[in-house]
Amino acid sequence: MVTPEIVRPIEQGKPLPELNYPSKFLPPNTSSTAPRTPGMDVTGPVPPKKPVGTMPVEQLIKSQQSTGQQQAPAIQYVPVPMMPAQQPQAPPTPAPVKPGSNAAGQQ
Repeated sequence: MVTPEIVRPIEQGKPLPELNYPSKFLPPNTSSTAPRTPGMDVTGPVPPKKPVGTMPVEQLIKSQQSTGQQQAPAIQYVPVPMMPAQQPQAPPTPAPVKPGSNAAGQQ
């Protein structure tokens, strides 16, 4: 829960409130000058690129149609079970008990 507190502005010339830091937070780990990309005297001039030739739209369409016919047919994925389905096995039937024999093994 937050309760608002009405405060007055700090008078001109009075010190601003500061937090007490027992030690310096982080020492500086960079140089005093910002890193920048080396100039042309170090990297040299950019090699010129060969201009890309233009192509009429009709020729572009013909080239796309010819490559489209040479593509492999679409692949159809069919799900295959990894393990064959196992038939549920019936529990083993107990041996028939002969009349007059003690089934529990008591005498």
